[in-house]
Amino acid sequence: MSQVITAVFEDGVLKPEKHLNLPARTRVRITVELLEYPNGSIEWAWGELEQLWDDEPVEAAGPAESIDQSGQPR
Repeated sequence: MSQVITAVFEDGVLKPEKHLNLPARTRVRITVELLEYPNGSIEWAWGELEQLWDDEPVEAAGPAESIDQSGQPR
């Protein structure tokens, strides 16, 4: 079973916004995705993007294709 829930992080604990119908001591996997950026910080967003680049590097498989002024490949 999988659920998507929202929670608030407070005092070092994730607190679900709705009751979870789970037995005590049930192990779960949590993926954290922020719903809003702290203080709308562009610097924070850039840091997140840089972390993604570090985690999943992009590798080119060959020479870059050039495009002429009409937008067509040469």
